[in-house]
Amino acid sequence: MESLAYSYLLMGEWHNAIKWAAEEVTLSRQMGGYSLTNALNTLGWAHLYNGELTLARSFIEEALALAEQHQQEGELLLLTRRLAEVYDRENRWSVSNPLYQDLIEKDKKFGRVVSMATKLALLGYSYVRQGLQENAERLLIESLAHIHYHAKQIALNGLGELYLVQGRLNDARQYYERCLSVSKGRPYYVVQSTLGLLQVDIASLAFQGIVEKTQQIEEISVEHGYNDHLASLRLIQGHIVWDGPHTDPPPHAEEDRERALRFYQDALIYALRYNRFLLDEILSGRPQGTPLQPIILHCLERGEQGSYVLTSLRDWWQTGTNGIGTPQSDKILSIPADISLLEAERIARNRERGDGSPQKGVVEQINETLKMAKSG
Repeated sequence: MESLAYSYLLMGEWHNAIKWAAEEVTLSRQMGGYSLTNALNTLGWAHLYNGELTLARSFIEEALALAEQHQQEGELLLLTRRLAEVYDRENRWSVSNPLYQDLIEKDKKFGRVVSMATKLALLGYSYVRQGLQENAERLLIESLAHIHYHAKQIALNGLGELYLVQGRLNDARQYYERCLSVSKGRPYYVVQSTLGLLQVDIASLAFQGIVEKTQQIEEISVEHGYNDHLASLRLIQGHIVWDGPHTDPPPHAEEDRERALRFYQDALIYALRYNRFLLDEILSGRPQGTPLQPIILHCLERGEQGSYVLTSLRDWWQTGTNGIGTPQSDKILSIPADISLLEAERIARNRERGDGSPQKGVVEQINETLKMAKSG
């Protein structure tokens, strides 16, 4: 069962991986032995990619305790890497960076170049998100020399995102296309690199082919339940319909604004379903910046029209439900689709407390923005 769960992980089938890994964990608890460590690792890994970070950490920490008890050195190193990935996705870089760096030094000491390359890629991609661009580029390029083919997409997409943020659009396109070429049978990375190419097209004002890309991203993401990719796609679509290409002034400004509003609503729901970290990123961004401009910043640049959209989003969030309205989009949910958005947000924030810092809800974030816009 574990090998089947692992196969599903490689195929980007997070929900099937969780199902079979949970079966393996149950069986291993009954039988005892060393297999439980591996089963817990696989289950934690699957929850990690599905955005369920607290669950992932709980299984990985249990596996770490078992590996220490049984003196399984190889498993300890792998599980420590998994733990670093959890902290990284929680934006707890003061914890994840030293873990990655220590693992890289150990691999370097013992000549484990393939293992080291994967960790270089993970830390390099993390540096992209942290805004440490020079360090990111150095580590990502270094990792490509020896990286395992199962992890090559991390480095390639990381360089694509780095160059996209820097405005080096030809370089970004090159690395996203390279990632696409090595991602056959890996739908998660196919979608991730296609999302990157979509952003490059928009930034290059090359709008031909955008419809085909968005359809491909949506079809694969809905089929596999990639809520994180769907959130990004809807955010991009909202920006596109609001911003152009248009004549000046746009002939259907009010209609375009309403269409953008609907896309932003879907983006927030998909992000909420992934986790509260992505919800906050889609709405407000990060201090280090994001490749996609978040909703609030996009609205702030649009004066009264932006305030209208933010007010509409706030009012809808206070009265709406956690449903997209299509069966395919609602079929695999960890938070029910028939509950209010406020209750769904409460559940999501309670699940992912991160380092325990106070969290601002969606309504509070929007109200603060509207107040700031009004005063100045």
